[in-house]
Amino acid sequence: MPRIRTIKPEYWTNPQVCRCIHAARLLFIGTWSFADDHGNLPRDPEKLKMQVFPSMHDSGIDVESLITTLIAQGLLMEYSSADGQRFLHIPTFTKHQVINRPSKPQYPQPEKTLIEQYMKAVNAMLDKAERESRVSTQNGKVEENHTPLTEHSRLERKGKERSKPKSKSANALCRSEIDRANGHGDEVTKIFVYWQERMCSPRSSLSDKRRRLILSALRQHTPADLCRAIRGCSKDAWHMGMNDRGRAFNSIELILRDEQHIEQFMAYDSNPPLPVRNDGPVSRQERRRKTAAAFGFVPGAQDDSTIDLPPEDAHVVDTKH
Repeated sequence: MPRIRTIKPEYWTNPQVCRCIHAARLLFIGTWSFADDHGNLPRDPEKLKMQVFPSMHDSGIDVESLITTLIAQGLLMEYSSADGQRFLHIPTFTKHQVINRPSKPQYPQPEKTLIEQYMKAVNAMLDKAERESRVSTQNGKVEENHTPLTEHSRLERKGKERSKPKSKSANALCRSEIDRANGHGDEVTKIFVYWQERMCSPRSSLSDKRRRLILSALRQHTPADLCRAIRGCSKDAWHMGMNDRGRAFNSIELILRDEQHIEQFMAYDSNPPLPVRNDGPVSRQERRRKTAAAFGFVPGAQDDSTIDLPPEDAHVVDTKH
């Protein structure tokens, strides 16, 4: 049952919150209302979207990416129950919400050791981000930066080179520390490195989009399953480039696109498709000819309505008269 919660003034200037887009900030507030009195709620993007963004004009909001953003900023913690269900925990819930008579937990609670490990990683991330945002070196001088990280301050500081490395370093630290606290940091990296090795793509980088893709796949599959899917794709000659286009279709975005693709490539690992004979790239006209032949539309083919007569029954036209 939804609860009435309070918002303290400090929320609007919180550095973690200010690093999130507006939709993520609103979603974070919404989780307070739909969490139990212990700060826990199911990790269900579709349900949260209906609860927090019920309007039709909000239909394009990607709640899954917003949840990932809040986890990366240390505002939400993801955990699993004994039966494998996924939940979200609000680490600072008891600090900004006063519950006089808390009800019994509605959902399985995370282990205290996991929360402690998570908060330790978050505090380390915040300490380093604060040091880097407060102290900057310019012309050999140390100066204080008292401007809070807000939307206006980002616009005012746009174009200043010194602001860019701070944002990148803070975000990189945030992703690595929080992912590690959630138990996925090393797994995400190992899975991506395994894909690089199998597909001979050492120059590919682990972008935020790819990180979110792998994390999303890990909610339904184990790291071993995802590696099986990658290995299965590498065993399929067609996806590795032996096709009429002469092009490989082995990106990690394709392999982990959805449940159907993951299951398909996992099956390829134990039973790879037979290689299709390929004589190299073919022209567009040749592909059209093969397609037409497959459907029976062959140029110059004999019409089925034509009746062949024996020579003695054929009528010979007299051309002399």
